[in-house]
Amino acid sequence: MNGFSRAFSSLIRTFSLCEKVLSLERTKKNSFPFGSLLAYSYLCSIKIKKSMKTKHVQYETHGTCSQMIDVTADEHDVIQQVFFLGGCNGNLQGISQLVRGQKIDDVIRRLDGIRCGIKNTSCPDQLCRALEQLKHAPLTGE
Repeated sequence: MNGFSRAFSSLIRTFSLCEKVLSLERTKKNSFPFGSLLAYSYLCSIKIKKSMKTKHVQYETHGTCSQMIDVTADEHDVIQQVFFLGGCNGNLQGISQLVRGQKIDDVIRRLDGIRCGIKNTSCPDQLCRALEQLKHAPLTGE
């Protein structure tokens, strides 16, 4: 796969996620709230090193306020980016920043089993479910 094909494939994947985000928001409120525009802007500006092989999953959460987690890791299982759709914006941005650069297994070991109030799960726990899927996702890129 040449450089143009890789870039085009990455662009298509990003726009696909943007469409999914906007579709979820449309069904929720029949409009595009300010947060969706920020999410769209953020998602469309994601840049992962082009020469790096990566793994990527979009995980639909269960039992939490967030609806989806988009996570990418490199070929060494180091988390490159995490994006949560919905949920407690400030807290989830903080979690996303804290786990970036960490090994998948280290994050799972620290966050697995955390509960939110009386719920049996939490956004950090759901991130662990997404990371478990990510560990088995195929590598893409050079």
